[in-house]
Amino acid sequence: MNKRLLIVEDDKIQADQLGRQIEILGWAVDHISTEVEFRKRVRQPEITSYSLAVVDMMLRWTDPAPEMEPPTPEIILEGFYTAGLRCCRELFARGVRCIIYTALDPAKIRLRPGEDFLIINKSAGAARLLEEITRRDP
Repeated sequence: MNKRLLIVEDDKIQADQLGRQIEILGWAVDHISTEVEFRKRVRQPEITSYSLAVVDMMLRWTDPAPEMEPPTPEIILEGFYTAGLRCCRELFARGVRCIIYTALDPAKIRLRPGEDFLIINKSAGAARLLEEITRRDP
């Protein structure tokens, strides 16, 4: 089985470091850095080729630019604190398993009934995340 992992993280340094560690485990890694980029890519058929996604909970809408795409009313209402959860829900609907990797207190993340996302606090360190990725190896 193809081992492809998607990192959804707006901190490029953190995503690059994490990506290198995951590649050592034998996974092919791709990276998305904003929610607007995610929303464009999630509609493409190849999104279902990922076995697993590691998603930051607080994800900015877009990178600053003169011609930025404006956020939808949902994004304005909910804010960036739940961006990762919105992304996980989209991935889950397409059959991609998700791990939420966040600086937020996991107890404060409100999952809906039936949502089975593992939540790992970044303070636990990358070793805990890598352990879970290894455990989910296809």
